[in-house]
Amino acid sequence: MFSCSYLALSPEAARTFRLLGLHPSTEISLAAAASLTGVPVASARRAMQELTRAHLIMERTPGRFAFHDLLRAYAAEQVQDDERHDALYRLVAHYRHNAEHARAMGNSGTAADHPPPEGVVTVVHADANAARSWLKTEMPALLAIARSDHGFPQEVVATIRAFANFLDLNGRMSANVDILHRAITLTDDEKQLVAFWKMIARAHTRAGQFDKARALLDRALEIDLESGDTDALGYTYFGLARLVSAQGGHHEALDWASKALACFQEAGNWVAEADALNGVAWCLAMLGEYDEALARAEQAVAVKDVDTPGMLDTLGYIEHHRGNYTAALTHYHAALDMSEDSGDRYMLAEALTHLGDTHEAMGNHDEAHRTWERAVEVWDELHAPEADELRSRMALSQNG
Repeated sequence: MFSCSYLALSPEAARTFRLLGLHPSTEISLAAAASLTGVPVASARRAMQELTRAHLIMERTPGRFAFHDLLRAYAAEQVQDDERHDALYRLVAHYRHNAEHARAMGNSGTAADHPPPEGVVTVVHADANAARSWLKTEMPALLAIARSDHGFPQEVVATIRAFANFLDLNGRMSANVDILHRAITLTDDEKQLVAFWKMIARAHTRAGQFDKARALLDRALEIDLESGDTDALGYTYFGLARLVSAQGGHHEALDWASKALACFQEAGNWVAEADALNGVAWCLAMLGEYDEALARAEQAVAVKDVDTPGMLDTLGYIEHHRGNYTAALTHYHAALDMSEDSGDRYMLAEALTHLGDTHEAMGNHDEAHRTWERAVEVWDELHAPEADELRSRMALSQNG
């Protein structure tokens, strides 16, 4: 029943229609359509407009198109054997290249400098927030590409590495673990495999599944010690520091974080060095060593030359326990703003919890409970054990 509309199309639009059937998600951007077809964006736009006028696709929002599953299945049936392989490669490469590009922008504000494969369109982002917005919008397509079987497993592995951290920040733990296990089944590279173990271990740590996290990190530690890869070893040490700290073993966590710091310094990984310094500061704060913790936290900011939500939260916690409540509030509000901008739901919940603690210590009981209630809402969204812990604290505060 679709053949009359299809046969009436121009050759360019007919080819575009066929190849759109290869896309595994229900929506596609103009840039992805241009990459899929291997033509300039302007040419892709003309073809997509013709398809829209023929009612074969619809433009849901400017530059984003969708069509019915039955039409997509019909389109896929029309794909010619000699065009399938290259079109699929360009499509998968589009999502890999642009996910890596967006990750680089989101992490540092600087775009990745490697050129795209031939025929693949680079999506240009104005800033880090725009890059993160692209990842959020394209997440259904990224997940669909990662889960589909199209013959380019290593491209998928690289794509998953590019966007898995974004899932983690947004609290989509189940999807994150699922997609990381998918990557594990596709890779035969031991270094990549171990990196995925560490990412899964972090998700398990956040979910309070400490035994699962420890098993993965112990396996990673054995391999990293044998390989002699100092940078990789640093990430394993840091994962162990997070895990042990979450279990309340702050002395041991400080030892793991200090080992991670030494590894990152030796490897020249200044970004991870700053995070490890912040981890050391946090462990020191948990042990009541607030002056030394402050020195390390300030050093972390100096190394990275920019505040992060985690660093600001650490500074707020330290200042709170040094009795500098006004400074703590300033740091926490800045951490909240950055967490909102970056979409880091875990850091948002953490900063809200600590902000409520400071209001409570200042005697602002109503503000404290309003802030804690917001924190509980976010912890609940994340299905995190911290939600019930905070509810218990709120109940004790009210009864007291």
